[in-house]
Amino acid sequence: MARRTPCSIPLGRLPRERAIPWNEWLAAGTAAQTLGAIRQATRTGRPLGSQAFVAEMERRSKRLLGPQKRGPQAKAQDKHRKTPDSFGGV
Repeated sequence: MARRTPCSIPLGRLPRERAIPWNEWLAAGTAAQTLGAIRQATRTGRPLGSQAFVAEMERRSKRLLGPQKRGPQAKAQDKHRKTPDSFGGV
């Protein structure tokens, strides 16, 4: 039997009825791999989910959310910039 997710827990009408299945789900524990993924996403500030989920969040937020190249952005070459050869060359 597949492990339930929080979204698949049947909820009752009263707070006490809702708390019982939730407490059972929490008591079942979480796999070490899942905890590692949650911790990494929390540490890096990136969303945790499938590639399709991250792509949809990027589209909606109009921001890049995945890992990017490290370091400063490359500067665009200035076409009018003086080079040593343009001064009558050495």
